[in-house]
Amino acid sequence: MATAAGSVNRALWRVFAFVPLISACGPSPPNAPDTTAAVFVDVTVVPMDSERLLPHQTVVVRDRRIAEIGPAAQVRAPRDARRIDGRGKYLMPGLADMHAHPETKLDLLLYVADGVTTVRTMGSPPDLRPWRADAAANRLLSPSIYTAGAVLDGPTDIYQGAQTVRTPTEAVQSVRQQHADGYDFIKVYNSLSKDVYEAIIAEARRLGMPVAGHVPLSVGLRGALAARQASIEHLRG
Repeated sequence: MATAAGSVNRALWRVFAFVPLISACGPSPPNAPDTTAAVFVDVTVVPMDSERLLPHQTVVVRDRRIAEIGPAAQVRAPRDARRIDGRGKYLMPGLADMHAHPETKLDLLLYVADGVTTVRTMGSPPDLRPWRADAAANRLLSPSIYTAGAVLDGPTDIYQGAQTVRTPTEAVQSVRQQHADGYDFIKVYNSLSKDVYEAIIAEARRLGMPVAGHVPLSVGLRGALAARQASIEHLRG
């Protein structure tokens, strides 16, 4: 981010959703102002690039993207925008929970209430794809959702609900199916054999899907790092 108070780097801010944006830019009642634009007037911005505050700012949002940030005395709000009085309030980038297991819609609502606007869900039931779609379409008060499919593991009873993958051929089929089903990434687990794990990595890379999860005992930490696994969630054994 830039150091000047009036020129926050908008490209970086676009990574985040603002906590109030979900309600401010969501579906509107009939005859309401145009909700493609919302304006936070005279708010204190917490830019998160350093330990500082930007007081008396006006933030203009169009189509869920920040269009302008600047001193409240200088920024002009679009005439038909929804106005949010920010006096005495703070506006910050939304938080992201990168290892989440939401099970109900209430869980998603609580995330929003706590300022979490993005969650990465790690393959637990229920199937979150319908909620992901509803959140993206403003039909559900929820963070943005990135989700794995069924956890891929070898023959074991450690993880209830995991998909058992015994051979490289099964591994390729499983990755292709999860890709076709629209999941965002693959989650691997402890008991995968080395050849199955390597087949998962290779096919996921071919399809452009990240692989995240545990470190299979058969490959160890060095093997997971050599495979360029996108993230390591736990180290066990």
